[in-house]
Amino acid sequence: MILLKSYHIDTSRLKQLWLLDAIYMQNTGKVITATTDGEINFYELGTPSCERHIRISGLPFNPISLDYWCDAPSGSIGVLIFGDTDGGVGTICFRNLQNGIFGLQTGNKQASCHRLNWYDLLMCKYDDCVVQYSQQLHKEWTRKVQYCPKLNCFVSCSTDTNTALIMCDVDRRRKTNVFKVNKGVNSFEYSSQWNVIVTGGLDRLLRMWNPYVTTTPTASLRGHESAILHLVINDKGGQIVSLSKDNLIKVWDIQSHGCIQTINCQKGGDTSLHPPTALCLYDKRNILLTGAYQLLMLENEAKSHNTYSEVVTHQSPLCTALYNENFNQIVCGCMGSVISVWDVETGEKIIQYSKVHGDREITSMTFDPSGRRLLTGGRDGKVKIWNFNNGACLSEIDMGDTSEITSLIMIGEKIVTSGWNRKFGFTRDNKETKTTIDAFFGVGVHQEDILCSALLPPNIIASGSYKGEIFLWNLDSHKLLKKMYSSAGDQVEGEDISRSLDSQSKTSELFESRMSLSGIASKIEFKKKRRMSKWDGFYTGTASLGYLNEDYTYSVENLLFLTTRSHTDNEIGSLVSAGARGRIQFWNITNGELVAQFSAFTDENTQETVYGLATNKDNSKLYTGDSRGYLRAWDIQDYGRKKTRINRQPVCLLSIRCHLEAIVSVEFMKDKELVLTASTDRRVRLWTDVGRFVGTFGEKTLWRVNNSTKLQTLPKKVPGEIQRCGSTHTIDTMTGPIQTKWRMYKSLMKAKVLLSVTGKQKPNRFHGLLKRITNDSISEQDVTPLENDLSKLLENFLQSKPHRPRHREGVVVNSQDIEVTSVYSKLYTPALDDYTFQPRQSVVKSRSVCKQSESSVHTQEGKRQIHNEVKDVFGVISELKQ
Repeated sequence: MILLKSYHIDTSRLKQLWLLDAIYMQNTGKVITATTDGEINFYELGTPSCERHIRISGLPFNPISLDYWCDAPSGSIGVLIFGDTDGGVGTICFRNLQNGIFGLQTGNKQASCHRLNWYDLLMCKYDDCVVQYSQQLHKEWTRKVQYCPKLNCFVSCSTDTNTALIMCDVDRRRKTNVFKVNKGVNSFEYSSQWNVIVTGGLDRLLRMWNPYVTTTPTASLRGHESAILHLVINDKGGQIVSLSKDNLIKVWDIQSHGCIQTINCQKGGDTSLHPPTALCLYDKRNILLTGAYQLLMLENEAKSHNTYSEVVTHQSPLCTALYNENFNQIVCGCMGSVISVWDVETGEKIIQYSKVHGDREITSMTFDPSGRRLLTGGRDGKVKIWNFNNGACLSEIDMGDTSEITSLIMIGEKIVTSGWNRKFGFTRDNKETKTTIDAFFGVGVHQEDILCSALLPPNIIASGSYKGEIFLWNLDSHKLLKKMYSSAGDQVEGEDISRSLDSQSKTSELFESRMSLSGIASKIEFKKKRRMSKWDGFYTGTASLGYLNEDYTYSVENLLFLTTRSHTDNEIGSLVSAGARGRIQFWNITNGELVAQFSAFTDENTQETVYGLATNKDNSKLYTGDSRGYLRAWDIQDYGRKKTRINRQPVCLLSIRCHLEAIVSVEFMKDKELVLTASTDRRVRLWTDVGRFVGTFGEKTLWRVNNSTKLQTLPKKVPGEIQRCGSTHTIDTMTGPIQTKWRMYKSLMKAKVLLSVTGKQKPNRFHGLLKRITNDSISEQDVTPLENDLSKLLENFLQSKPHRPRHREGVVVNSQDIEVTSVYSKLYTPALDDYTFQPRQSVVKSRSVCKQSESSVHTQEGKRQIHNEVKDVFGVISELKQ
């Protein structure tokens, strides 16, 4: 670190001045200082001797703290805030700095200093500025001030307990928020990115506050052994840096509230006799400056490995991510109206283009049937068609209003749009640069905003609304085919589902009667508040977006057709819906009845939401992404195939936390068997179908995956923020063994069926063993008793008389069928490898055993058959022991 220049403040006074604080005006090239003579001075750094340009005198009390902010793009607006020894705070708002500070320009020639009187400033005698002063906000000195542009207010602190921290509107029009802290506050810092205020003082505690909650802090961090003097926040790294009187610097993690590092400043410089007087963070180079009589610089060492916590795919929350199989590319769009294209096999960025819909957000995307063009819908109510490989806009479709577009479907030359105007727009792709919508259909049918739609080729469309309506449409005739309501799942078990469909008019009246908030807000006001709740929730980073009205907890966020299932069978659910309260429902599109439903969460009354839906090629697995950031895979091969409704979860094959914020999009790559997730945490990530992490699009380290990539060749890695906050199960799934555990599951299922068929041993032992394997704690001590039990069973069975199967706990055995229902419902497989989970195979195998046990179990041939089955179990167990 080299000293470039030094300036001495020229004083003609008898007493020597002390410099109390200084701040740099980045848009004007000037430095503002506060000195012990009670004046505020503006110095011009462009002159050789750093001449004083303006001095403000006549202040009632001595300023001791300064802060300055300006609008970065133009630099014409600035705000100067200072605190004084009387506990007061003054603000000077510059409206047009292009004409100079207070309208005083700096000429080429050396000009004399302009002296301004504070009283004249208060009387607004100077143009292009607004000056205000609040006297005695604090009962002690105002130690620090900070302007918060996002909140349009300033924050100040003092060592007084009752007025330790004050948040006040710049215009002094709103109520002042006062935070009481024991022994006051020496320093604080506000982070707009994390929406948190951190304070530190004489009681040695770091407190984290919600700016709108003044009663209690959200967290208190302990660790310092002396008074905290200074602190700063590293927004990029999500860290708090605090400096105490004993020259110790501590680095804290904002999310986990844990101390990451402790640095002793005495080892870096001669500061043992003097407490540090300043702390500054230069975030562009991760440099920390502190000291008293000497300046100490601490530089963050670059890590050799990739820090996944700092990697982001976009600078704004994602709205969706799509996979293009033709070009082997990922196309993702964010709320900042930016689209980026990535190579799947390497994770390399191909192209990025911004201002797709101007300054409005992208809300929906889809490909044309050929996969060569991209369709985007925006919050401005317009649809644009792009060549996504070069960023050229080919066509623009005007919908006729500014309602947000939430869904796009293109089949052949037909383009169908839907959104918050509660109707469908229909047009044809005529290859023109600008066009308008041809016709609307479904006008007045949906009573709330349409949030999603799905296509069943060649001409069936399903639409879901915020109110829980699921309607089926004929695309050719534009006629409504079926009406379904997600509220039908709230019936009592065993009640006829058709009753809810017959009472749909009563349900509609109930919704209409409760539309307003507290009976006061109008329908437009309600929609505006809900719009802020839905989209602005993404920006604040809340995991649970929630709902404003309890009657609107039936929202349908996504729809998916299971194309391999029969759509004419009255007992098969071929349409899947997901939405509020984690509810996932299977619908029969022939009669419009609810076939099955379950909740993705253990708490059925949760306020969490499922946003993402995807399925594999044969529709045997269902992948879901929710507002908690969890990716789950469900075995639905035999689920939703009966007319009676099932209110229990299917087998959960995978459950890992992929993001710390909501997953808004899930895409399954059928040719590569990979899963793509997009989240509001600004990241798009790639996973295997068994939960192994491939990478985050945007990271520096590229990967190599293709259709022949095996799971064993992928590195075992975990994203940085997941490693800090993820559960043990999530981390074990991403890094732990897979093949051994899954083999053990198969052996246990086989053994349980055999033991239940012969009736010689109760299967209770296996429930506990399954639970231990789920926690990844299986050992040889667990395997050996199982092997001994099977040996005794085989020996006794070969010498026994014919035995008729009977009902056992968790297993229903008869001459016709055997269902291991208890095992399948309790089985929780976090990851799979080369083995495919097919429960019906075990059932089919066990049927032959059942028939043998009834008809020819006493024959030598039947005994040999069961003997071979048990041998298979022994073979798997021996592999585990090795």
